[in-house]
Amino acid sequence: MKAKTGIVLSALAALCLCSLTCGKASITDAPEVIGSVDLSLVKDGTWDGEQDNVGVAVTVLNHRITSIDYTKTGWSSVGRKAQYIRNSIIQKQSLDVDVISGATISSKDILKAVEIALQKGIE
Repeated sequence: MKAKTGIVLSALAALCLCSLTCGKASITDAPEVIGSVDLSLVKDGTWDGEQDNVGVAVTVLNHRITSIDYTKTGWSSVGRKAQYIRNSIIQKQSLDVDVISGATISSKDILKAVEIALQKGIE
């Protein structure tokens, strides 16, 4: 009986450990730092940026972000809700927006991709 209990407990411990680590991105997978971009320096045009599994095309007109389109997505079902962060970026005209709760890493990937795109409009 003790041997069966030990096997069952070992199996449960392995399942718990796997559920904590398997298939989940760690916070270290998030982009380093999201920088600010001075929109007054960004030229009119559509600029592409990519970060991990997210690609964006950011359109700027008269130093304002007018649209953000996704050119590449590889979101999980949880990360998919991060796509709505673009509305906050456009409304605030800034990358200094709150990430989407429950989709932090995907939100940060989008923010970094937009930053990369806007930087291309400065160069």
